[in-house]
Amino acid sequence: MQIYLDQDANAAEKLWAKRKYAVLTKLASICQKIRNVLKNKEDTDFILFIELLEQAERAPEDKRAEVNAAQHIWGCFGNKLPIKRKRIFKRLSRNIKLEK
Repeated sequence: MQIYLDQDANAAEKLWAKRKYAVLTKLASICQKIRNVLKNKEDTDFILFIELLEQAERAPEDKRAEVNAAQHIWGCFGNKLPIKRKRIFKRLSRNIKLEK
């Protein structure tokens, strides 16, 4: 991932906003590390931030992590959908979790 952030915390935040769910689908632990890196706007470690994004990008797929990410996204808008859609989502999530 070749990205030049020009030591700009706002650019890092924007990139994180675009990538966070992709990272969450692979390694939730990296999400927390990235949040911690971006907390301090005055002294952000941009190199570590990019390294963590790259580490997540290289990580293998993980169905449980993907379900977790989908549930996070669902939490943003799931209450606005009809009950039938909610049931379908819950059933699909449960079926995926049962697959190993």
